[in-house]
Amino acid sequence: MTITRKAAHAGSFYPRYKPDLLRAIEGSFLNERFGPGELPKSLDKEGRTIIGGISPHAGYTYSGPAAAYTYLNLFKERIPDTIIILGTDHVGYGSIALMKEGKWETPLGDLEIDSKLANDILELSDLVKS
Repeated sequence: MTITRKAAHAGSFYPRYKPDLLRAIEGSFLNERFGPGELPKSLDKEGRTIIGGISPHAGYTYSGPAAAYTYLNLFKERIPDTIIILGTDHVGYGSIALMKEGKWETPLGDLEIDSKLANDILELSDLVKS
């Protein structure tokens, strides 16, 4: 049985429905005041000079244009093979949790968890628990 983490904040932090979310994402990229003012185009370059990025943790209304800069620069090199999503710990209790298999639900479709990478992280870290 595949475990699917539900899109807990769809409809609050970001739009619930795919067409609305796509419009919000495009609007974040094309926002000329706070966003980059352009849409990403993957160049499929060999190699990668940027290995990661940090984007704001807030609703698209508040931080979408700022987050768009991170994604624009990642995609200018090439579309990443794997994306690591770190969630927030608002209380500071317990260990760092990791989902090692299954899917994350999004309005744009489900994202498959990279089980090999997840297991590698679990093996190499004393802090992360499954």
